[in-house]
Amino acid sequence: MFGDFLTLACDQLINHAAKFSWMYGDKVRVPLLVRAPMGGRRGYGPTHSQCLEKHFLGVPGLGVVALHSLGDPGALLRQAILSEEDPLLFIENKTLYSRPTRPLEGDPGEQRI
Repeated sequence: MFGDFLTLACDQLINHAAKFSWMYGDKVRVPLLVRAPMGGRRGYGPTHSQCLEKHFLGVPGLGVVALHSLGDPGALLRQAILSEEDPLLFIENKTLYSRPTRPLEGDPGEQRI
């Protein structure tokens, strides 16, 4: 799957999932995690090589996490699955899939969403 297809789900993410808790007085939670591989340099062409994070960063009620090569992406994903009560867009750069992760200095528990 390519994150570029998120544009097809924008209405559901922005106008529904991100607003349900406010629309229903915090009586409804939407613990939704959307994983989206994005980025170029993999030879997939212009329609499958975009970085669309910026279009979602200002949406109230929608969290956005963009992974990088530092830290433990698996730990962040586990934390997102187990602790998030609101919609979260979990962006994974496709070029990171083939790279080894580098641990952060200090307490590994410092990585937070």
